[in-house]
This record gives sequence, structure tokens and C-alpha cells, in this order.
Amino acid sequence: MAAWSGVVPDVVVDFSSEAGLAALLPGIDAAGCGLVTGTTGLSAGALAALQGLASRVAVFHSSNMSTGVYVLGRVVQLAASLVGDEWDKEIIEVHHRRKADAPSGTALTLARLLKEASATELSEVRGRSGLCGSRKADELGIHAVRCGDVVGEHEVILAGPSETLRLSHSALSRSVFAVGAVRAALWLCGRGPGFYGMPDLFAGA
Repeated sequence: MAAWSGVVPDVVVDFSSEAGLAALLPGIDAAGCGLVTGTTGLSAGALAALQGLASRVAVFHSSNMSTGVYVLGRVVQLAASLVGDEWDKEIIEVHHRRKADAPSGTALTLARLLKEASATELSEVRGRSGLCGSRKADELGIHAVRCGDVVGEHEVILAGPSETLRLSHSALSRSVFAVGAVRAALWLCGRGPGFYGMPDLFAGA
């Protein structure tokens, strides 16, 4: 708390790392303020710590704060439920060379949505190499590309007999994440304890 010079914020916004987020949690817990975090690559333990904190303060967590990515996820889930399990499903994500985690948190969120829309259990395959054999019907391919200064691109491919559907989003500026984080912080102000996300924000809950 000393680092905040006695000023207690309404909401803290975090886009750091697992270690950086862990260092914030005790101060947030003591202050009783809200937390908006878009940090990705979190371990199961870090997520459990966030959920534990959410029993005492308002916590907003999302792998991507972009409006477009949230809409993409909704469309992907609907499309996957409509085409069914006969169609193959693949995810390709591209980020700048400095990104530390792979696959991206957004790609993993899209994978979760595809799994939820599937009547059968999908098995993640993260990249393919060598004599891996024919694609299995229950595979969900996830492919991470790292190059240059790409802000973030995500594409979901749904491929059926004689036709292919491609759903994609490109972030042209990191400002979209900042705008989304500020929107989430304003929404979180005054909320009671809970673990919130983009569905809550768009539902106006």
C-alpha cells in the first residue's frame, strides 16, 4: 500500500505478468478495491488466486478486452454449433515477436468456446510436425505465429465437405485493449465481490 502513497484507487488495471499480478494481489485485497486484469499465460494456481480474491473484491478478468474479439467469440460459438462436429476446426493466431506466451490467451478462449459448442470432446493439437498422420475428427488445431510488430490476429477455420468458413479479427492498434480495459474499470466501480468477465460487461449485469 505504501507504493500508492496512501491513495486507495477504486480499480486497479493490470496488464503485466503472472509475477506482476501476484505482487499486486495483497495490496488490492487489503485496500478492498476492484481489479481489472488482462494478463495472459496464467497458471492454474494464479487463476485460483484470482478467483479466491473475487470472493472478497470485484475482479474482472479477460484474455482480451477488445469488443471485436468478444463478438468474434460469440459468432464462432454460434457457427460451430450450427455446422456440427462433422466440420474440422482450427485456430491460427499471430502476434509480435516479443509476446511471451503461446498460444495466446485469446486463442485458448476461442478453443474453449469451440469445445463448449461441440457435442463431442475435442482434443487440442498445438501445431503439427513430422509424420503426424491424417487429421483426427476430434482434433482442434491451435497454431501460434510470432513475427515483427503484429498487434494481434486471430482466425478460426471451420472446414466441411467442399466448403470452408473463415472467421477472423485483427487488432490494428493496442489502443483497443486500453479502451476495453477502461470500459471494464468504469463498469466494475461499485460492484460487489465476484469474478466478472466480458459476458457480464456486454450483458450489462
